[in-house]
Amino acid sequence: MLKRESGQVDFNNELLESMVRADHPYRKILELVDFAELLKPLHKLYSAKGAEGIAVETGFKCLPIHSSR
Repeated sequence: MLKRESGQVDFNNELLESMVRADHPYRKILELVDFAELLKPLHKLYSAKGAEGIAVETGFKCLPIHSSR
């Protein structure tokens, strides 16, 4: 399954599907969080000038998660 996000291939592709186990917390987060709605305010910060960057949702999902452990 290949999904597109803002015209670019999203990280939710066949390779990822085969690498991330079915019960991984990442999958649960994707079910629970509407990232498009959550990040809607950030879309206005993108400029039409220059090369097309990565989609807001894709960039946000790539941020590292730090725990206090």
